[in-house]
Amino acid sequence: MNADERRWELITSGRSMMMGRPRIALTVMLVLSVLVVAPTALTEEPNSKPVASSRPARPPKDKPTNPQLEENLKCALRDNLNGMVEEDMEQTLSVIHPGSPVFKPNKKLTEQVFKQFDLDYELVSAHLVGWDDDYAVLRAVQITRARGKQAFPFRDNESDAIHVFRKHGKKWKLWQSALLEVKYLDNEAED
Repeated sequence: MNADERRWELITSGRSMMMGRPRIALTVMLVLSVLVVAPTALTEEPNSKPVASSRPARPPKDKPTNPQLEENLKCALRDNLNGMVEEDMEQTLSVIHPGSPVFKPNKKLTEQVFKQFDLDYELVSAHLVGWDDDYAVLRAVQITRARGKQAFPFRDNESDAIHVFRKHGKKWKLWQSALLEVKYLDNEAED
């Protein structure tokens, strides 16, 4: 089994690729990443260095494509982002699968994010990684920026994440997400 097949197995099996990290940090990152990697910089110290530079999400070469599915997944992601920008809980959660193991924690965390931060979200790029009858995987890069002064420290960032969608009736909804990389935008001049 090659590395890509192993990653796909981990993604579709629901097992985290980030096993072994502290439980609290992992829980927070998973919850935030299902919020479309909302404020990934919430737990970082203001003067810390960026974790890594993210690369634009690009479709793999010579892989089967499904443009309609890819557009449906991008629309779901955009709906989630728009809900976050508008601080609309119903819209934000409407694209998350109700059976997702992180659905309930997301609701509580989203309420806290709405109370403590005023953020903008931009989908930079996204491409379909793979799919089967029940699951689809989208890799996406997004930018999250603070609007004005925040009650708590927040670092503008660009994040690269894998989003797993699961069918719910005839619609694809977010099931789980895994944060791949984060680039803090306030450190661009230092890099």
